[in-house]
Amino acid sequence: MAIKSTSRATTKREYHGDVTLRYALAMSLNNATVKLAEEVGYDKVADLARSAGIASVKATPAMALGAYDATPVDMTSAYTSFANGGTKLSPVFVIPCAIPRATSS
Repeated sequence: MAIKSTSRATTKREYHGDVTLRYALAMSLNNATVKLAEEVGYDKVADLARSAGIASVKATPAMALGAYDATPVDMTSAYTSFANGGTKLSPVFVIPCAIPRATSS
């Protein structure tokens, strides 16, 4: 997929022309992520984010920039979808347990 994009606002304004989605994400080309979300549909992108565990997201252009709150646990859960073939896993918390050391008599 090719997307027209300009660079981040924090750097000098550059036009990158048509770029791949991989390049746009790697280079943080915000214009490209907003354009992609617009083309796919903000509602669809928000639904996907919610199904991945990010409950606070709303279907707006800001969503494509990651502008909504999410806890580290929410993000950990959401990212499991990438590593697990599209299936979300819920994090499991492990309570530390310790066995007292034996003392010599």
